[in-house]
Amino acid sequence: MAVSMLRSVFSSKKRRFSQSGEIEEVEGQYLDIDDELGLELLYKGNDPVVDIVAVHGLDGHREKTWTAENGVFWLKSLLPSDISQARIYTYGYDARTHSGEDISKETFYGNAQTLLGELTLERRFTETQRRPIIFVAHSLGGLLVKKALVLSNLANETHLPDQKDIQMSTFAILFFGTPHQGSDMTAWGNLLVKLCGVYYQTNDRWLSHLESKSESIESGLGEFASVASRITIIYFYETLPTPTWAGGSAMVGPIVDKSSAVPPSTNTEAVDTRRHHLNMVKFASKTEYLYKTVIRHLSLLLKDASCTIEQPFKELRAIRASPDIRLERPAQKLTGPPASHNSQQPTVQTVRSHKRARKTPIIGSFSTRNEKFVGRKEELEIIDKCLNPQLRSQGQKSCAVYGLGGIGKTQILREYLWSFRSHYSLAIWLRASDVALLAQDLSQIATEVCKSTEGAPEGARNQSKDIEIAHQDWLLVFDNLDSINVLRQYLPICDHGSILITTQDLEIAATASVELALESLDDEEGARLLLSYLKHNDQGAVPELAAQISHELGGLPLAIVHVAGYIRQTHAPLERFLKDYRSAYSQEIDNNYTSLYATQYEKTYATVWSLALKGLEKDARDFIDTVAFFSADKVPEEIFLAHPVHSPSESHISAGSAANPREPNRNLDKMIRQFSKTSLIERDHSEPTGSTLSIHRQLQRSLILELVLDPARSKRIFDYAVTLLRRVFPPQNLVIEQMTKHWPECKQYMDQVLSFHKVYSALPDPFNTLGPNLTFARILCDCGQYLWEQSMNQSAERVLQLANDVCDKGATPGKPLALRASILFRQCSVEIDAGYSGIKRAIPKFREAISVQQKVLKEMQRDGEDITAEYEIPLANGLNNLGCCYLHLSQYEEAEPLFQESLEIKKQEKWGKTESMAYEFAESSKNIAIVRAAQGDLDEALRLSQESVELVGACMGPESSRTYFFLFMRACIMIDSGATEAALSLHLTILHARKKLLGEAHNYTASSYYMVGYTYHRLCDLPKAR
Repeated sequence: MAVSMLRSVFSSKKRRFSQSGEIEEVEGQYLDIDDELGLELLYKGNDPVVDIVAVHGLDGHREKTWTAENGVFWLKSLLPSDISQARIYTYGYDARTHSGEDISKETFYGNAQTLLGELTLERRFTETQRRPIIFVAHSLGGLLVKKALVLSNLANETHLPDQKDIQMSTFAILFFGTPHQGSDMTAWGNLLVKLCGVYYQTNDRWLSHLESKSESIESGLGEFASVASRITIIYFYETLPTPTWAGGSAMVGPIVDKSSAVPPSTNTEAVDTRRHHLNMVKFASKTEYLYKTVIRHLSLLLKDASCTIEQPFKELRAIRASPDIRLERPAQKLTGPPASHNSQQPTVQTVRSHKRARKTPIIGSFSTRNEKFVGRKEELEIIDKCLNPQLRSQGQKSCAVYGLGGIGKTQILREYLWSFRSHYSLAIWLRASDVALLAQDLSQIATEVCKSTEGAPEGARNQSKDIEIAHQDWLLVFDNLDSINVLRQYLPICDHGSILITTQDLEIAATASVELALESLDDEEGARLLLSYLKHNDQGAVPELAAQISHELGGLPLAIVHVAGYIRQTHAPLERFLKDYRSAYSQEIDNNYTSLYATQYEKTYATVWSLALKGLEKDARDFIDTVAFFSADKVPEEIFLAHPVHSPSESHISAGSAANPREPNRNLDKMIRQFSKTSLIERDHSEPTGSTLSIHRQLQRSLILELVLDPARSKRIFDYAVTLLRRVFPPQNLVIEQMTKHWPECKQYMDQVLSFHKVYSALPDPFNTLGPNLTFARILCDCGQYLWEQSMNQSAERVLQLANDVCDKGATPGKPLALRASILFRQCSVEIDAGYSGIKRAIPKFREAISVQQKVLKEMQRDGEDITAEYEIPLANGLNNLGCCYLHLSQYEEAEPLFQESLEIKKQEKWGKTESMAYEFAESSKNIAIVRAAQGDLDEALRLSQESVELVGACMGPESSRTYFFLFMRACIMIDSGATEAALSLHLTILHARKKLLGEAHNYTASSYYMVGYTYHRLCDLPKAR
């Protein structure tokens, strides 16, 4: 019965448009989806003043979605005559949840990028970049439009500037049935897709974006809020139930109710369509009430569009008009000279002369002072006038320093902290380029910030809130911030303190109390900076020539510093360098290199680096290209010195002799010293753990872009870099799932793994240019496990997804890969933490991972290989964890056989005595105890839970976080058994331990808070429960 219904619902009959415009059925044929994707121009417009872009929704089509049952495609047949001054497009993408054809696995993010890219290209080609845009979006198409606008907003003057125009040109959006807050009816859709998967390929990634409270929608609401302030939005919502494809009287819905289609606290207009989800965007004629409503709205929007979007372009006009793209200071920046010494108000100078006696600590990833820093006096005064607690008004203040890469943003922050830190009780420096690094930095400083507080947490998130408690006049630095959501998440919410930000994003800068646009150095300051590195004795023509060089370089500090290193290394007279530089710039000596850049700013850097890198020997060039894959901020030298290893070139850059691998390699040390002299690589000896290397992000990016032009060499360099990374980032124990004992090493080198991830992901085709290195996939898998254990689930998810992609590309076709099963198991762990919907997503993924692992074992048996614990125990763990998913769903009958099957694998004699498998047996005992408790056999449940605690305590120690996890489950069973007072005492002990071990913000700590409150409630102590 169910099978026949599904076959009628998902028939092989397809509808298509005949030449006459009528819809006809095509039996057994499948239309070419490629012909239905992308932008389609429907109407050029009569002297158009606006672009209308229609984007369909789930299971939609760029024409059929907008076509009524009578065949009227209203965007093409009706709209042009009513809105003649509009150019009209429809956009198609593969959003099918069911089909007999191969379905695109393009991600939601990827489709948003494609929409943004195609629209940008079309408007550039037609030279209409600044024409206002009105989006008309149905269902999922609305989320796609929102994501595309968020991506557009992230573009800036140095990165995809044309894409920035899309967000700035967007004047209005008409959302039809868009689930801004998810849709409970997607549970129905998920069921349909899962059943249909028996017969057809499915793509349930789309449905995951519609599920109520899904992370993608919640994050989308926050991201879109930052770009929606200037956009006119009209929400159309459905009120009627939607018929199913099965026909007859079967109805569901409304699919997206008003509470989801119209976000709360919005002052924009909401329209009741009086229709269901599918026909709310289909109009058969101009006489329909809803069509008339839409036309009236579009007509009114048309009148105001041009003048409304002009203002944002005015703000950037000065930026783009400048030939060297120097950023101008905005009007809202602090202006006017600093107050004089005679002023009655305290000034920067008077405050500086009466510095407090304290020595303010600087905590975090802060580098030493740059002794060669020059100029920027006015900018330093502006920052201090904004942030200094003695100079500014009450309340929390923030200053954002923004500008191009290499303009000196980080350097001015370093100078400010060293020169003005006595104004603050505490200064904290955070790496804000990656949310995981930021969380790690906050975790690392939490104990120092709260050292006066008992049990200072070491958790991974929201530790910035502790600053509010421990200090008043604090300074918090977010360096290289590129996500406004990160700022919102970690910003202390209080009425005191100072915040200093560096960013290249104008939108982020606009959120600060004061925006400081950092400009290039003038010729005099540039000359001083150049000569400070050269220490030239010739005082005749040298300052004049130095000023000329600074002028030629556009006053870019990074270019000046690297030129100084080049001159110092080659001993070239300034006049000769000036001649060589002009010749190199005009001739573009390396076309493959400089053609990667479009602006004068970028070509300046390209030319400087061409000269600096041109004369390097092969080993030296290999070395700096290898360094470019690691963290730009800080790379421990020991990564290159830890053990002997082959270099990527034919010769060896080994760490030391085989007899003493820790003995410094003189060739390598000499090479690093030479790079340090040229300033291409900075060497810092101030770290207590050893010397570190750093490289500017702009140079890092350029080295990678040039490297990938030679795929063979890029793969060789990347493989070598991965080898270096593997030997310092600890591999996961495949038998015992937790990496607890490796947390210190993981913490130390996590930023290096994330740098590899960022570099690899940023390339357009990394699988061909760098190759699908399976060792790299394994490292990502291990890092993802660590991030998950630290409750950094979003970072873990993206790292594991790349691991999965690399593994797919690198696997031998038809041969199962144990690594793929490991990655899938870890992805499931992340999914489970997302709650009920995540558990449902994890179940099929667990089954896939178990299937892969079983195939691996069968092949090993067939080939006569010994099956070790490394291969069989992960299968047992996978079965166990799948059973845990069913436990969360209270499906105990499905869970118990999986636990028993897992236990049978663990009991095999070849694994040795119980002591060697103590953790594995503890896990089985704990889970079966939960099943017994649910079945009402509480005595057996208590016995098994006590057994599990003793086993895990014996192998991992009584104070391990895992031991407390098993104690937590025992305490929960004790509540059911009636021992509530004893359970409360145990839960309080666990809570205190978790706060100390994991931190306040860890998921496990939150679970303990909940259970303590629940137990108080059971004891009728409601005040404590609250």
